[in-house]
Formats: sequence, structure tokens, C-alpha cells
Amino acid sequence: MATHFNHLKHGASATTLFLPDENPAEFFSLLDDAFAEHQPGSKQASGIVARTVQYHWTLLRRERAADNFEVNLHLRLPNSSDWSTSDLHQMELLDRYRTTAARTFSRSLRDLANCKKMKHDELRWQQNLELQKQKFALQLERFNLSKKKQEPASEPPPTEKHDPFDDDIDSGDIPESDYVPTPGSVTQDLYIGLEDDRVVTYEVTPTNDQLRSQLTASDSVTRIYHFIGGVPAEYQHLVTPDAATWGKSTTVTKAMGFWTWQDLADLEK
Repeated sequence: MATHFNHLKHGASATTLFLPDENPAEFFSLLDDAFAEHQPGSKQASGIVARTVQYHWTLLRRERAADNFEVNLHLRLPNSSDWSTSDLHQMELLDRYRTTAARTFSRSLRDLANCKKMKHDELRWQQNLELQKQKFALQLERFNLSKKKQEPASEPPPTEKHDPFDDDIDSGDIPESDYVPTPGSVTQDLYIGLEDDRVVTYEVTPTNDQLRSQLTASDSVTRIYHFIGGVPAEYQHLVTPDAATWGKSTTVTKAMGFWTWQDLADLEK
């Protein structure tokens, strides 16, 4: 049994997860910190994070073994000229173990960086999908509105006889009807999202430059903001203060006069 544990004497070549003089709580602290920082969302990513922590733990062990050996050697033989060939060989071996562990840890960190990039790309395609779905939904809405306008008018309902004295009675609520834009009003769609904590405007239809050549001071603009993946902080004043809307795709309609629109368009240059 003593022979089996010879390699644990200084820990330089030990492959077991824990050595007798190590504190497992420190390892699990590294594990907690790594998962909190990288937040892996798949089994593959979780495995890479866990493996990176283990390689980090091994590197710390190799560094500790090399440092302890050199310190003890200096205490035992302060003059380096007294060091034996065996001492120098042992120091070189420990340094080689440390270098190997550092390279392995570095490779695992690169794997982890690639995994994070894959996660970022996944979020990006989801945002792009949401953008395209909203654009197609807008086209469908416009198609249905156009189709409805082309339908022949239905026959008016027959006039019911009523008592003349009923003319003084309140006729009740006005029936709802389809929204008809005010003459001189223009609709503008903006598709906005977040990438790497930056506000990104994917598309503006029609563009601000196109509207500048069409609008007059008496016109008004109805802006439809399509927020992909949540409402950026710069636009949260447009929505109701409902925490449930943050982080979710939503659409906000804002009507404004020409001068208000022009001020916003100037800021968006």
C-alpha cells in the first residue's frame, strides 16, 4: 500500500481528485464560481465547465508541489552549488508537470470560450427567428386588412320600427370598427433587439430618410416598435412598468407629431 501512495508524497504526478493535505471545499468553491460565471445550458457545456475546473485544480496542485519542493530545497541547502544532480532532476521534473498542467488548462479554457460563442450564436438565431416571425405577422395583418377592404359591402340591416318617444333614450355604446389612419398619418415599423448588451436596430421601414422627403409639418407618425427578446433600457419609458415585459418580445405603438418624430429621427442618426 505504501508503494501505491508513493506518488502522493509531493502530489506532482497524482491523478486522484483529492490528496490528504487538500481541502475539498476549495475545489467545490471553484466549481460553484465557474458554473455561476459561465452558466452552461447543455450537458456538453456543463461537462466542459466541470472538466476545466478539474484541470485548474490539478494546475494549482502542480504549482504548489513545485513551489514547496524549491522552498524546502533552499532551506535544506541555501547554496545552490550544493544541490545534487538528483535535486536538479527533481526540480526539472516538477517544472515539467506544472507546464503540462498549464497547457491542459489553457486548452480547456479555449474549449469553454468556443462553447460560450456557440451559446451566443444560439441566442442570435433565436432573435433573428423572432424578428422574421414578427415581420411576416405584420405582412399577414396588412394582407387581411386589404382583403377585408376588397370584400363587397354587406346589405344594411332592415330598419326596425320604434316609438318616437324612444328618440330621447341614450343609444348606447358606439360599435367598434377597424382602425383607420388619420389623413396625413404615416406608419413606421422599427425592429429592435439586444446583442452583447448593445441595442441593435435590425430594420426601420420606411427609413427615416425616406420619411423626411415625404412628411410635412402638419403630418403625424405612428411608430410601431417591435422589440425582439425584450425592451432595452433606452425604450422602457414607452411601455407600462410591468416587470413581466422585461426580457420578452413585445410590440409597442406610439403616435406622435412631425416635430417629435423629427427629434427622435435626429437622435437615431
